[in-house]
Amino acid sequence: MVDAVRPVSPGGLPGAIAVEQQGGARVLRLAGEIDGAVVGEFQAAHGRVPVPVDLIDAGQVTFIGSSGVVFLLRWSGGAAHAGRRAALRRSSPVLDRILRLTGLSDALPRLPADT
Repeated sequence: MVDAVRPVSPGGLPGAIAVEQQGGARVLRLAGEIDGAVVGEFQAAHGRVPVPVDLIDAGQVTFIGSSGVVFLLRWSGGAAHAGRRAALRRSSPVLDRILRLTGLSDALPRLPADT
């Protein structure tokens, strides 16, 4: 089981994905531009099988392509398969807009705003 995965962007990519342990929660963190290159680099370094996470922090996402959306949904599904419900702790306006336009707004459960 993975305790922490550092952001991966050794190629100087403008986005990063990491899995971090914060308190008792495992957090999937996405920041910057999440496109196929960033997702591919993360998966090349850490594998394609999602690690069960408790929270998703996407508050610093400035762009997300279709591969990034699929990645998020796969990791959310991986958490559900492991008996966890990965809640969206923070979301950027960019991600909110993409989820709304694709009809996926309800696909990721959200924490209440005061959490």
